[in-house]
Amino acid sequence: MRVAILSDLHANMEALTATLKDVGERRTDEVWCLGDLVGYGGAPQAVLDAIEARTRTIVKGNHDHAVATGEVDGFNPMAASAARLHAQMLTPPERARLYALPTTLTRHVGAVEVLLAHGSPDDPIHEYVRPEDAPEGQRRWTGLADVILLGHTHLPFAALPRGGAWKAEGFAEGRPGAPEAPLVVNPGSVGQPRDGDSRASYAVLDFARRTVELHRVAYDVESAAQAIRRAGLDHALALRLFRGR
Repeated sequence: MRVAILSDLHANMEALTATLKDVGERRTDEVWCLGDLVGYGGAPQAVLDAIEARTRTIVKGNHDHAVATGEVDGFNPMAASAARLHAQMLTPPERARLYALPTTLTRHVGAVEVLLAHGSPDDPIHEYVRPEDAPEGQRRWTGLADVILLGHTHLPFAALPRGGAWKAEGFAEGRPGAPEAPLVVNPGSVGQPRDGDSRASYAVLDFARRTVELHRVAYDVESAAQAIRRAGLDHALALRLFRGR
């Protein structure tokens, strides 16, 4: 079984369309999404509809929660403004769909247990697990699941169990933990990469080969930036798409 792992779509329909096309060409069996469908981008309705048409394996991100509830505590002014505008762009039933998303999900692929969260297993909505935090996370979450999938940081990484049960392909660094540690993966961001590469980022888990692959997808950044401007969002959100920061 091959599963595409997408996260942090951020209302970027151009990036999502290109990513789903690439996913289809790689003959994946399923798509799982780690949240933040909305926030920042110019097409919250289109992205919500498109990802729900492709999968129901979706967990809630902090921007999904903010747009659904109006709670923007901890957001910087630009993010808070975008969340409020997206709340106005979406209908009450659409906001209800965001609110109803679960904060975590557990899936089983054969004997492999997989936990999905946007932030972390301990704080699924808000905690940031950056690449340098992964070894400590592996220690904290040993025994929780065999594979833990996280988003939120927009920074792709793969933290491997020691001993070669899983292999990482395409990631800048795969840090091994203890032999019993879980595989911890962040696929990066589809809609707003922040690792200096403007291309959309996602991962593919191949459960038969025990590999996790990072893939980058070029998309029409200019059109995505224009959608942000047309929506009346902060111009800086359009500019950062070109920088990948």
